Amino acid sequence: MAKAGSAFESITLNGRNFTCDSESEPEVDLATYSNETAANTDGTFRIKKTRKVQSISGVEIAVDPALGDLGFVNDLQNKLEPFSFMATRVDGGVYSGEVTLVDDVKYKEKDGTMELSIEGRIEML
Repeated sequence: MAKAGSAFESITLNGRNFTCDSESEPEVDLATYSNETAANTDGTFRIKKTRKVQSISGVEIAVDPALGDLGFVNDLQNKLEPFSFMATRVDGGVYSGEVTLVDDVKYKEKDGTMELSIEGRIEML
């Protein structure tokens, strides 16, 4: 059976809902560990596990400067503690958690969008 991918329909950041650009291609990483192998002198190997945070990148949201969206997102970027997050996929799937914005968040004047990358504790509901 074929599986279909799904873009995000909307994303809620700290209680404020944003519509997503239908052309964005979010990348979701829900893994909680990264694995690395190391060789032993007898030809066997061992696994080194490193705990990591989950992430979602490449999400483009539609923003309206007249509604204060730019200031709101900027305030989130400046927060020192995580904030609530929820993303709804077009197929009805939901991601939720406590996150922070990472990387630069830039407003694209021509498109009226911002591309976001978030990291934190994210789970699929």
